[in-house]
Amino acid sequence: MPLYYDRLHHKAESVNDTTAPYKIKGNSLYTLKKPSHCFKENHPNLCALINNESDPLKRGFASFVASNANAPMRNAFYDALNSIEPVTGGGAVKNTLGYKVGNKSEFLSQYKFNLCFENSQGYGYVTEKIIDAYFSHTIPIYWGSPSVAKDFNPKSFVNVHDFNNFDEAIDYVRYLHTHPNAYLDMLYENPLNTLDGKAYFYQNLSFKKILDFFKTILENDTIYHNNPFIFYRDLNEPLVSIDNLRINYDNLRVNYDDLRVNYDDLRVNYDDLRINYDDLRINYDDLRINYERLLQNASPLLELSQNTSFKIYRKIYQKSLPLLRVIRRWVKK
Repeated sequence: MPLYYDRLHHKAESVNDTTAPYKIKGNSLYTLKKPSHCFKENHPNLCALINNESDPLKRGFASFVASNANAPMRNAFYDALNSIEPVTGGGAVKNTLGYKVGNKSEFLSQYKFNLCFENSQGYGYVTEKIIDAYFSHTIPIYWGSPSVAKDFNPKSFVNVHDFNNFDEAIDYVRYLHTHPNAYLDMLYENPLNTLDGKAYFYQNLSFKKILDFFKTILENDTIYHNNPFIFYRDLNEPLVSIDNLRINYDNLRVNYDDLRVNYDDLRVNYDDLRINYDDLRINYDDLRINYERLLQNASPLLELSQNTSFKIYRKIYQKSLPLLRVIRRWVKK
C-alpha cells in the first residue's frame, strides 16, 4: 500500500470542518464524525487561495521542508534551484527562516512551488510530501518514485524523472514561474488520474488486479523485485527474469570456487611453513640441550683453573719477599 494513503486519510479528516474550503461528499465516512470549526483560523492563506480571495501568482517562489539531511539528490537539487531563485526552507534541513514551521500546509500555501523530493528513489515509494503540496494549492516539484505518474496526473506537477538532468527540470520550473498562463494551467489540473470520473488508483488496486498480480507470480518464470521495505513495493515495478538471476548465481559460484582454490593454496603454504617451524624448533631445542651440557662440563674446569692460578701467584709472591725487604731497606737509607 502506498505510503501517501495514510496522509490522504488525515487530510480528509482535517477538512471535515465547517470553515474548510475543501468539501467532502455527504455520503463519505468522514462526515459521520462531528465536524470542527477551526480550519480557516489555522489556514488563513490557504483558505484565501481556494476561495479566490488572493492571487496565486503573487506568492513566493518555492518552499522546502525536510528533516532528513541524508538525501544527496534532494540536497543537490535544492542547491541548484536555490542558485537560480531563492528557495525558502522551513524544516530542519536548509532552513532559511531561523525556526521550524509549525503549520506545514499554511507555510506551503504561501509559495508557488514546493520542492518535495523523497529521501531516496524507489518504485512505489511515494510519501506524504506530494500530497501536502497538492493540499496546500502549490505545484509539487517531485522526485522519488519513477512510477508516480501512475497515480498522479503528470500535467499537475513537475516530475523530475521526466527530464534528462536537473538543469532541464529547473529550466522548466523557471518557464512556469515566468509564464503565468502555463503556471495556472498546471495549478488547476486535477491532481489524480481519473477514469470515468473516479480516481485511477481505485481501479489500479481492484481485487481483480491483485489476483492477476499473484497469478502472474505463480504461473510465470518471473518475479518482482523485493524492496527491503515491503510497503514500498509497487505493482508497476519492472520484472526480473529467472534467467538473469541464474546468471548472477553462476557468476557468484565461479567467484566462490576461485576463492576456495585460493584458500586451499594458502592452507598448503601454511602447512609447509608450520612443518618448517616445527623443524627449526626441534633444532633449537637440540642446540639448547647441547649448550647446557657443555656449560655443565666446563664449570669444574673453570673452578680448577681459578684455584691453580691463585696458588701460582702466591708462590711467586712468597719467593719475592726477601727481595722486597732489601729494596725497602735500601730505600730507607
